[in-house]
Amino acid sequence: MKASIITLTHRSGGHIPGYVESFLRNAAAAPDEVEFVIVENSGQPEIIELFAPLRAAGYRVTLIEAENRGFGHGCNA
Repeated sequence: MKASIITLTHRSGGHIPGYVESFLRNAAAAPDEVEFVIVENSGQPEIIELFAPLRAAGYRVTLIEAENRGFGHGCNA
C-alpha cells in the first residue's frame, strides 16, 4: 500500500458519485497501491454503497462510523 485516501462524509451522498467517477477516470495508481478509508460522520452507513465502483475496480474501501463531533474529530477517527 502506497497511499491511503481518507474521506470524511457527512450527508454527502449527492457528491460521492462524482468523486468516485472522477477518481476512476483519472487514477494513475493501481488498486494495490491505494486504499480508501471512508469516515461516515452523519449516521448513514449505507453511504458505503456509493463507493461500490471503487471496490468493483479492485480498490480496498473501509468504512469507519464516527460520532458527529465536528470535522476535526471525524478526520482523527
